[in-house]
Amino acid sequence: MDDREICEHLYKVKRPWFVSRVSVSDEGKRVDMYLEHEKGVRWPCPLCENLLSVSDHVRERVWRDLDSGLYRAYIHASIPRVRCPEHGRIQAKAEWSEKSSRFTERFEAHAIDVLLSTDTKNA
Repeated sequence: MDDREICEHLYKVKRPWFVSRVSVSDEGKRVDMYLEHEKGVRWPCPLCENLLSVSDHVRERVWRDLDSGLYRAYIHASIPRVRCPEHGRIQAKAEWSEKSSRFTERFEAHAIDVLLSTDTKNA
């Protein structure tokens, strides 16, 4: 198993997405995973769910994900946009994150769990 396959397994990357590259910085204690999607995939419009071809991609975004041991983890991806006859050109949903978030849903859920388990009344 190589770095890409390990990251796909640990971070549960689902098709049509795949890890195309992994960068590890020992000095920065950081793991960066670069995701791409398979060619020819039709994506659902996030509003009406009609399956459509890719129109283009938004510029690369970065999301903070759960740590991997002592290393901070980040996901990099360019999300496809589709041209919906009803809604125009619109960004497909990144399954790991809410539309405007800089964090993955896993990271947000963990952060909420930590906050809920902390007694902030006495802090």
